[in-house]
Amino acid sequence: GLGAWSPIATAPRNGLLVLLCTDGGIVFVGKLNKHLQMWVDDEGRERFRTVSYWMPLPAPPKAPNVAIKPPVLRSA
Repeated sequence: GLGAWSPIATAPRNGLLVLLCTDGGIVFVGKLNKHLQMWVDDEGRERFRTVSYWMPLPAPPKAPNVAIKPPVLRSA
C-alpha cells in the first residue's frame, strides 16, 4: 500500500514525480519546478504555492498474465 504523508520540506527537489497535497486538500501528481520555485502538476501547467505534504508514487500494477487482444473491427 501507500506510505504515510511526509512534510513537504522532506520532498525530493530533483524533478522526481511524487504525490502532493495542498493546504486545501487538493491531491495531485507533481514535482518541484526549480526555476519557478513552485510545485507544478505532472504536465507543468498548474502551479501550487501551498503544498504541505508528499508521498512517493506507488509502483505500477504488474502486467496481467494474459495478452491484451486488440478490438475486432466489424463492418456494418
